[in-house]
Amino acid sequence: MEKMTPLYGPEDLRRLENKRRISTALCWLLGLGTLAACVTLCALTNGGNAGRMELACILVWVIGGWVVLYLRRFVVRETRLELQHAEMLNSGEASAVHGLLTVTKERLRIVGSIRITMAELENEAGKRRLKFCTSREKKLKKAGEELTLYLVNGYIAGWAKPSAAEDPAAQSDPIEA
Repeated sequence: MEKMTPLYGPEDLRRLENKRRISTALCWLLGLGTLAACVTLCALTNGGNAGRMELACILVWVIGGWVVLYLRRFVVRETRLELQHAEMLNSGEASAVHGLLTVTKERLRIVGSIRITMAELENEAGKRRLKFCTSREKKLKKAGEELTLYLVNGYIAGWAKPSAAEDPAAQSDPIEA
């Protein structure tokens, strides 16, 4: 019996949750810091420096706002979506398929969801296209090529390398070859 290596293990889930929490807190701190800086600039304004303070306040507000929007869109949201995807994979019913795995260069973006990379699994039944989260590409490439894949809703949830007892290539006698 082969042991499944999940694409998202407990350590990966913990790391994603910590990243989500920290980036959300950082987003709030930067937003509140930008607001506090603008209020301070407004409080320090007098008749002689009103033009400069207005420009400084606008610059702080715009730059701080763009940083907060960037963090919210590309860090907090992406991490939250990947965490939801990982929980879906770990809680779903997995089906096993065996074959030769090839990771393709094709990448897709599902609107309102994660970025995915396509892979092809070739076995005696033919070729089958599979999907997995792009952030897990390095982890999946480490797995090798001849694998048993575990799928949940068409997404790769984990893999297992065939054991020597189940691998026909490992059973052949090296002397006969």
